[in-house]
Amino acid sequence: MLTAGFGVFIARLEAIVDRGADVLEHIAAAVDEVSRSVFKGNLMGSISPRSTNLTLRNALAKVDDWAIVHQRPETLC
Repeated sequence: MLTAGFGVFIARLEAIVDRGADVLEHIAAAVDEVSRSVFKGNLMGSISPRSTNLTLRNALAKVDDWAIVHQRPETLC
């Protein structure tokens, strides 16, 4: 009985770790996307201030949307 219970515990722990790894990979992809959108080109150079402002606002909106979706408990399971 102890062996079967331990096996179930280990299997459940592996599933939790796998799910955590999937969530982290998704977070990394989202951060990379926002980073690319913010840092593509020269924000301090030839791009107009209006264009720079719009790019940064869009990036922040993406982060905000992503945070709202992923703060719900059902998305973490």
